Amino acid sequence: MGHTRIALQDGPVLDRYVTVRDILTQTNVSADQPGLASSQCSSFFRSTQDSNDLGATFRKALYDGPDPANPWNGQPILDRAASLQTFDGSQTTESRWVAGVVSREDLISAAGNPRVLRALQNEPVCQAFLNPQARASTQSVPRPDGQPGFAVFLNTGNAHIKQSDLDTLVLRLTPGTVLHETLHSLTGLADDVEPSVKTLTGVGQPYDLQTFVGLVSANVSSIVITKQLMEKRCVAQ
Repeated sequence: MGHTRIALQDGPVLDRYVTVRDILTQTNVSADQPGLASSQCSSFFRSTQDSNDLGATFRKALYDGPDPANPWNGQPILDRAASLQTFDGSQTTESRWVAGVVSREDLISAAGNPRVLRALQNEPVCQAFLNPQARASTQSVPRPDGQPGFAVFLNTGNAHIKQSDLDTLVLRLTPGTVLHETLHSLTGLADDVEPSVKTLTGVGQPYDLQTFVGLVSANVSSIVITKQLMEKRCVAQ
């Protein structure tokens, strides 16, 4: 298998992604409008009152940083969203392992289980996009070769995709998609992890992105994460 990553430089998927990314990262939004600076979203990231919310302290740290006197107000999230580099996920045959499209928990599992390592080394990025519902996959950990960069791989469909299906695929990219993938990039977390993985040495809270956004972790569609961000008015409906 080749190890090729294809930059996404034009086309309707990229155009749509740039549009929704720019909506997410705009900074002149009032506090009563959906966005990272909205009153409800900022409260969601900053509140640590619910002891059952295992992601609360981690959200606050990401949103405001370590110095209460100089809060970041979510700027690192906006900066990372703006810096994600777009690639054609449907055409990228580079392995997930080489591309860094694995979670920190995957790294821990792979370190102790050669079969997990081989599976990640053999699975191409494009395999995820055989599922037409898949929107994007993101580099969540550094590449093994040490190359810098923050990559997001987008579903562009197959070579014979019908125009109507391509139109649907394009419209499924939203500001919520970009924020969801940005949080993967910043946290290194998978959408969800198996209970057995949570017991591995080195794995700790918040375990996965579902937990990070205040949900109870379950093996369900990752769209629940985006819906949670929408409900908290971090992105528009």
